[in-house]
Amino acid sequence: MTAFAEVAAAKPTELSQVLRLLTAANLPIEGVRDDLSTFIVARNGAGVTGSVCMEDYEDDVLLRSLAVDEPRRQAGIGTALVRSFLDRARQLGKKRLFLLTTTAESFFERFGFRAIDIDDVPASVKRSAEFAGCAAAGATAMMLDLERTSVPATDTSLKEDIRQKYAGVARRARGGSSGSSCCGGGATVKTEVTRDLYTAEQASCLPSAAVAGSRGCGSPAYEIELRDGDRVLDLGSGAGADAFLAAGLVGSTGKVYGLDMTEEMLSVAEEGKAELGVDNVEFLKGEIEDIPLPRAAVDVVISNCVISLVPDKDKAFSEIARVIKPGGRLSVSDIVSTEPVPDALRRDLDLWLGCLGGAITMDAYREKLRAAGFDDVRIEVRRTYDLDKLFREKMQPADGGAARLPHDGWSGRLCSAAVTAVRT
Repeated sequence: MTAFAEVAAAKPTELSQVLRLLTAANLPIEGVRDDLSTFIVARNGAGVTGSVCMEDYEDDVLLRSLAVDEPRRQAGIGTALVRSFLDRARQLGKKRLFLLTTTAESFFERFGFRAIDIDDVPASVKRSAEFAGCAAAGATAMMLDLERTSVPATDTSLKEDIRQKYAGVARRARGGSSGSSCCGGGATVKTEVTRDLYTAEQASCLPSAAVAGSRGCGSPAYEIELRDGDRVLDLGSGAGADAFLAAGLVGSTGKVYGLDMTEEMLSVAEEGKAELGVDNVEFLKGEIEDIPLPRAAVDVVISNCVISLVPDKDKAFSEIARVIKPGGRLSVSDIVSTEPVPDALRRDLDLWLGCLGGAITMDAYREKLRAAGFDDVRIEVRRTYDLDKLFREKMQPADGGAARLPHDGWSGRLCSAAVTAVRT
C-alpha cells in the first residue's frame, strides 16, 4: 500500500481517523470535533495517513496537529502536508506562519521556518489553546515570513527539499504516472517544459518508468556526438532515461555512470537497467559538488535540467572539470535566463525546485564554465517559457479570482538551452 495517494482538505467523515492520528502522536485534540474544515490530510486506499491543521489569525496562521501514521513516517508524507499547507497559506494571502515544536525544529527549517523568542509571537496566536499548552511544555517557537522568503536558508536544507520532491517523482514513475513536470505541477507546465524531449523511437527503447520519471528540458546525449568507447557521466541521472540513451550511443566498449542523490530515483534506474539487460551502465549515489569518481575519469559529462537545481554552481562546475579528461566534452540541457532572476522569483521554493528559481544568466553560465577550466562554450536556446502563464496556473487562488504574480514582465526571459563546452 502506498504511503499516500493525495493531499487534500479533510472530509467530515474522516474525523475519527484524524483523532486517531493525533492521539497516537500525543497531540491535543481539543476543538478538532468542532471544525475539521481547517485540516489538510494525506490519504491512501486504506484511509488517512497524515494530517495538519491551519488555525487562522487574520494575517497570521498557526500550523498545528502535524501527524503522520507511524509506519509511514519516512515516506515524505509530512513534507507533502507542509507543502500543501504553505500553498494554501499563500493562496489566502497570509503573511506569517507560526508553530511550536519539541522535536522537529530541523525538519521545519527545511521550509524556511526559523526559531524565534516566544515573546515575538503575536498575542492572538499565543492565546490559542494549542500554543499555550505546548509553550508550557518548553517547545520551540518558529516563524516563516511568506513575504520575506520561502527558500531554506542553507544548502543542506534546500538539497533535502529537492531530494524529497524527486523521491515523490520516482514513486509516481514506478506506479505508472508521469505526475508533475520539472518546473511545476500542472499539465500546462508539463507541456511548456518537457514536451517532445525524446523521439518516439528513443522512448520506445526506454523502460516506461524511466520515461515517466524524466524531468528534463532537453536531450543532452544528442547535442554532441558520443563515440564508441566513450566513458560518460550523467549528472542527476534520475530514473535513467538519458543514461540509457547514452549507453546505446557509446556501444559495448563504452561506459556510462549515472549519478543521483535520491535513493528512490536510483532504485527506479536500477530496475530499468535490469529490464533492459544492459551491462555498460553503473549508477552511483552522490552529489554533483562531490562526485565519487577520480580525476579525469570520463570523456564526456551530460546533464539534463539539474545544474539549475544546484545551490553552489561554482563548486559543481569545478567538480565537473575535475572528472573530465583534458579535451573531454560537456553537454548540458538546462534552464537559463536572459537577465538575473529577481529575488521575488528566486525566493519561491516551488520555482527553485522546478529548475526556474535557481537559473543563472547565459553570460554567468559562460563565465563560470570558463573559470572552471572550459573553453569553446556554446549556449543555444531550445525553448522559451511563458512565465506569466506558469505563474497564473501555479498561483490561481482557490476562489477563482485573479492570480497574484510576484513579478511582471518575465515572459520570454527564462529558456531551456543546450550548453556545450570543451575541457582545456
